Amino acid sequence: MKKVYINIFFIALIAGSCRVDTTIVDNAPIITGWFPVLPHHGKTSLKTGWYRVVEHDKGVVRNLGTDSKYHLNPNPVVTANHFKTMTLESLPSDSTLWQVVVHLDDTGRDRFAKATGKNIGKDLAFVLNDSLWSEPVRIQAKIPNGVIVISKRQFSKKDAEELRGKIEAAKDESAR
Repeated sequence: MKKVYINIFFIALIAGSCRVDTTIVDNAPIITGWFPVLPHHGKTSLKTGWYRVVEHDKGVVRNLGTDSKYHLNPNPVVTANHFKTMTLESLPSDSTLWQVVVHLDDTGRDRFAKATGKNIGKDLAFVLNDSLWSEPVRIQAKIPNGVIVISKRQFSKKDAEELRGKIEAAKDESAR
């Protein structure tokens, strides 16, 4: 068993085209998974936008603070380039807390509707300038209207203005 494992492992290592997951049972390695590895040269950069959270080791890793690590599909659901308009609104329940309301363009609306419809019960994460901006959110239902609200628990008007400015800057940067 060890010889088979070692041969497969070295073939995979030399080829660089797959990853072998193993576990040890009775002091012998057992292959539990064989996964293709996409070639990548350096760190994968993520544009500002919404990304699907995927299973462990199947995506690009982004940390949130020092305690939380998430794996994101590197293909965005929508990017800031799909953000047609962004407005600031106070929460109806508390006028001291604010949110950024995003209206997507037609392409973004269609992509977001399709992604939320197919991924109910799964998580989406907002990435700002290649960094995870907040905890992922659970998709509760298909969102067909192309309106996304971005906020945090204690989000002041100044915080919302700064976020909108950063998104606009990221949008301008990626358009170049």
